[in-house]
Amino acid sequence: MGARASGWPSSGRTVCYIAVFALTAGLVLAPLVVLLLTSLNAGPIAEPGLGVSLGNYTDAWSSSTTYATLANTLVFAFGSTCVAVLIGVFFAFMVERTDMPWKTFAYVAITSTLAMPGMLYGIAWLLLISPRIGLFNVALLKLFAREDGLLTSWAGVGLTDAPIQPYGMAGMIVVEGLRGVGLVFLITVGLFRNMDAALEEAAAVSGATTRTVISRITMRLMIPGILAAAVYIFAQTLDAFEIPAVMGLQAGVFVLSTKIFLLVKNEEHGLASALGVCFVAIAVLLVLWYGRLTRRVERFATVTGKGFRPRTLRIGRFRYVGLAVVAIYFAVVVLAPFLVLVWASLLPFYQVPSALMLSRLTLKAYRYVFTDPWGVTALKNTLILVLTVPAATMLLATLISWFVVKTHTPGRRLLDVLAFVPQVSPSIITALAFIYLFLTVPLKLIPIYGTIWIIAIAMISNLLPYGTRTMHGAALQIHKELEEAALAGGVAWGKTFRYVILPLLFPAMISGWVFIAMAAIRFVTLPLLLYSPNSRVVSLLMWDNWQGGEIGKAAATGVVLMVAIGLVTLAGRLVDQRRAGRLAAG
Repeated sequence: MGARASGWPSSGRTVCYIAVFALTAGLVLAPLVVLLLTSLNAGPIAEPGLGVSLGNYTDAWSSSTTYATLANTLVFAFGSTCVAVLIGVFFAFMVERTDMPWKTFAYVAITSTLAMPGMLYGIAWLLLISPRIGLFNVALLKLFAREDGLLTSWAGVGLTDAPIQPYGMAGMIVVEGLRGVGLVFLITVGLFRNMDAALEEAAAVSGATTRTVISRITMRLMIPGILAAAVYIFAQTLDAFEIPAVMGLQAGVFVLSTKIFLLVKNEEHGLASALGVCFVAIAVLLVLWYGRLTRRVERFATVTGKGFRPRTLRIGRFRYVGLAVVAIYFAVVVLAPFLVLVWASLLPFYQVPSALMLSRLTLKAYRYVFTDPWGVTALKNTLILVLTVPAATMLLATLISWFVVKTHTPGRRLLDVLAFVPQVSPSIITALAFIYLFLTVPLKLIPIYGTIWIIAIAMISNLLPYGTRTMHGAALQIHKELEEAALAGGVAWGKTFRYVILPLLFPAMISGWVFIAMAAIRFVTLPLLLYSPNSRVVSLLMWDNWQGGEIGKAAATGVVLMVAIGLVTLAGRLVDQRRAGRLAAG
């Protein structure tokens, strides 16, 4: 009785399940329902007396600009996916299946782009390839200048302009594609690592060359996994906002995410919500396709119980060519953008690097971030998000995963589906839905509209699927006997979950916490639509400075952002190591 009285009541698990279900439904379904109602002219800001109507959909799809925007979105997503998949799969193959040297360096170099927020990466590339001040363009113009003042191309034809044009579809595709290489690499590297080499060896014994083995055996067996990765990247790219906003808006090239953003800013909420619902429908179809592809991958299974062993392919002198490609990739795609941001942050007005400019370096932009009232407010708000969003998301995700995986509670499958729904809802749609939701709810009832807390709640909803996918696997590894033994001993379910289950799930929770904290720091889309003057965050401060032409301040803010992401990662690692040390000592 004592243990039960001090903990939760005997029905504690049921009460907790009902609360978790209701909270998840409120976070996920309520905003989307209000978004749908708004698109039907029945939402909080619809014109009085119109009732339910398909007028917004008719207006949206009777406009030629909608089809042009949709075409741009598909071209952008397809092109970026091709760039990311081609380079990422090549690197994954070289690292896992060949005898290329310095593989640890390659692994770190390839995945380094994941640490840089999308908007910051776009800004860095504009500083590198801007027609007037871009470092790469300036270098190329100087390299091919003749004595008579004319410029020559590789074919000897005169150049009249900068050779690299960053604004427009081509620049967006290349930069977004390069940014996605690290993610493709992480998805596919495991496929190559776990591939049985029996078929490759059989082909080699039959006299096939290494090139033939790679093209006709290795790559063909990897097609389903690579295709699944491509669909996932394509769906992710549809949601991309930062690169299209930084590199596309100035050239008048719109994709769905930037189009919806502009519609909201122009207070065309009906059209924005109608396009948003269609956007979600496209994302749902892609996710369903991705699920179908991943379910069919077992037809190409090569890892069996019969003497599985990976095989390293010897590629001779080409292994050094592969290493050179990795080094060039690291220098151009990772190191150059980071260094140009640091350089820009140290100058009052951006200039191409030169010895003369060394005397003008200053820390003024960094002082702005840490002393200006707007900078201080942004830092405080970002800290609030880092402290609350990951903790709340992972706690809710852990409870959801435990109920779904380890119990037979009625409705648990529906709970799992609800938790996954934000995965198919682009972040700009999540922001749009929360705007309409909190315009519906009376301000006195939940007085958070225009505060940092509406941004926090929207982030929790948007990041919940990652938390549940992380915790599902961890929950499966814990045997139900541990919980049953504690309950049989008279310990209430609340105490059992707190003192038995949570400590065992802690490593996975830390991993998810780090990822979600990094996402909370670098998110731009959600704060951009939900902010008020007092709820600005660091990523939004960077956006404001860039839009205002304050390149140095934007770069300094970005560098601070990257340092914060590094500190969050380090903190998570130290906490995990400290816990592991205590377990080893005890």
